[in-house]
Amino acid sequence: MMTEKIFFASLLCFFSGVLGKSAQMHSDVRVESINAALEAARGSFGDIVPAEITPEQYRELAYEGYLKLCGVEYNPGEKTKNHVVVNVNRNNKATLNWIPPDGESFCVFVKEEEHDKYEVILNGTVVPFDTKKYGSEPLHVNAKFTVSSDWESCWCSSEEVAKDPLDPHYGKVEKKCTLDKYMNREDESLLFCPKCDQGLCKEAGKKSDELGAPNPIYKDWVFFSKVEGKFYGPGLGLLRQEIFNSFPAVNPNLLECTLDITNIPVPQFGCSDLSNPLNGYGYGVNAKNFECGFASWFNCLEDIDALGGVDNLKVHTLDINFNLIPCPTPAPTAQPTPKGICKRVNTSEIDCVELDGDFCPEEIFIPGR
Repeated sequence: MMTEKIFFASLLCFFSGVLGKSAQMHSDVRVESINAALEAARGSFGDIVPAEITPEQYRELAYEGYLKLCGVEYNPGEKTKNHVVVNVNRNNKATLNWIPPDGESFCVFVKEEEHDKYEVILNGTVVPFDTKKYGSEPLHVNAKFTVSSDWESCWCSSEEVAKDPLDPHYGKVEKKCTLDKYMNREDESLLFCPKCDQGLCKEAGKKSDELGAPNPIYKDWVFFSKVEGKFYGPGLGLLRQEIFNSFPAVNPNLLECTLDITNIPVPQFGCSDLSNPLNGYGYGVNAKNFECGFASWFNCLEDIDALGGVDNLKVHTLDINFNLIPCPTPAPTAQPTPKGICKRVNTSEIDCVELDGDFCPEEIFIPGR
């Protein structure tokens, strides 16, 4: 059972997500906003709530060589267009939105290797956004993203699509970056990326001076060509049923979902200031807004044959999109614990059994292991 301090730490992460910046807000304004929320909460939590949170406390110390951050829904408070995980139909329209439970967030562990190579581990829980309709059984995500590349390894930013890679036509990058065109690319070594969506790259380009954006916009995005991980937990049955509702060829009774990115734009991650993502921008990397963040598109590996097989696969069934924020600590401590700020699941085999029993994945990705 969570202690009061651990619960409050998670609550702080929720506050910082809800009170995140608009594009023009400054760090001191954000701190004041969160401190105002803390003051309001102090009446309920008494002296558990610290006097205030300083900018330095936004970033928790690195853990096992990984920077620990929090992932939250990209549009907190929105009643319809909001998710961290989402089921989509054949037209890429959302059918079932999933968000972290109140007061929680995704754990996002980021490790920068040599030569600008990155590894990202996601570990967290989501529940249906509409709990009245779908209930609140938790769905867990545990995934590791490796083999990273930069924009120059991408086909959609190449001369074949963008015309001038250093001064790209973002409309072409977004509209011409389709699977059919990608499968017929001249240079087969290039990856299916970057994924510009909803006109965000073009808009960020127009605001480059205001946002301090690089040229091209996706210059500092990181792309991953290897994904390992699973969706699992009590909510998996609902996730599978929703996939079946849009794609009747799949087996709704199969309680497996191994993440697969075959014939799908590769996962992308970006932040201009990882030391404090609230001061940084992603310039559209999460395919939803300008915030620091992450985006990926998936199928369940177990469904590939039912969806057409590798040679004919032209759809995807699941998305992950989130904003990246710091995980604030409630007070300076000599030995910050790796738990609590974001609610991490499967930190050990014992925890996994206690949480989910037979729903546990075979592989558990933990920073440093």
